[in-house]
Amino acid sequence: MFLSRILCGRYMRFKDHTDPLFGHRLDLGTDSYWKRRKVFMLTSHFRGRRRNCFTVAVRGLIKAMEYVADARKLRMKNFKALSDSRISGSSGELGYDAWHMRETLSRLNIGLDRKVIANLAVYEPRTYSSLVGLCAHKEAQPKAIGGMDRSPPRGPPLEVSDPYQRL
Repeated sequence: MFLSRILCGRYMRFKDHTDPLFGHRLDLGTDSYWKRRKVFMLTSHFRGRRRNCFTVAVRGLIKAMEYVADARKLRMKNFKALSDSRISGSSGELGYDAWHMRETLSRLNIGLDRKVIANLAVYEPRTYSSLVGLCAHKEAQPKAIGGMDRSPPRGPPLEVSDPYQRL
């Protein structure tokens, strides 16, 4: 049964898949198998031929990656708007305008980004109120010593001890 290849082996020319230097048989096709498997694993949650047929799956995967890239930009934009609304809402409760808060924090050499400030505003209200007090105090200082010459916030008094007044 199926002995024709064995019996007619001397008449048939076999493909030479050997390396001329080392003489090893090369494994051809393994990379293409894993490439296809990777695509099928990434498209396994799709419906229909978009997960079973390789060319259709590749097209669907490319389109899905485009959607993911667009969604990443939108997610960052939405998170930025959410953080800003949290910061401005918490600052409004304290009577402080949060528009200049990040500039004031940079003048105070306090390196907090938008996400950390928003988390402080939501989960640590006392810490956030002391941070607002520092910013309001710095803004009320004259420009000669690095302040911003703005009026103090309207709202509950935020007491901050000034180290320069002790001198």
